Amino acid sequence: MLYIIVCDDEKKQKEMIIDKIRKFTIDREFMVKGFEDADVMIRECSKLKGEFIFILDIVLKEQLDGIKIAKIISSRFKQCSYIYITSYLNRVTDIFNTDPCYFIYKPELDLRLPLAINKALHILDDKQKKIVLHDGLDELLIPVENIYSIERIKRYSLIHCENKTYKVKENFLEISEDLPYYFKQCHRCYIVNFRKVKM
Repeated sequence: MLYIIVCDDEKKQKEMIIDKIRKFTIDREFMVKGFEDADVMIRECSKLKGEFIFILDIVLKEQLDGIKIAKIISSRFKQCSYIYITSYLNRVTDIFNTDPCYFIYKPELDLRLPLAINKALHILDDKQKKIVLHDGLDELLIPVENIYSIERIKRYSLIHCENKTYKVKENFLEISEDLPYYFKQCHRCYIVNFRKVKM
């Protein structure tokens, strides 16, 4: 199940966003939920199983702001993507300390919301994507999201993941054809997952 979660402490704004989302046609079953309190949102969503798209107001009254909430949900929900939304452009530069899917300026909501949801869906699809590689006679199925980098040494490719490195016989060209756009070849012997790069 896909959950689209709206967190905005202004009730009318929250309900208006939810109403717009409910009118979307999405090629999978989904449910929309709204929260005015970030702590309640995190607690309630922790009880659910599935994929999440979080739409977070950056400025929340007397609470954690949307950017701090994004850091919490990124650590707790593996299959999630989040979108920032705000009326205050002076907070835009703060979002680059995290990895949002999209940013929406509230006056452009009608134009940007469908684009943001579609991008979030593509990111969730990428997180589920797996590539098939070969270690001798063994076949390996590696989730793309787990790959940090790929290194070519002589006739082998080394797939560096968080806790393990796989030595496979496929070459760069074969592997790169199966990788999403955020993998970039930055050297003739190195491909990097730029979603894993920290500033």
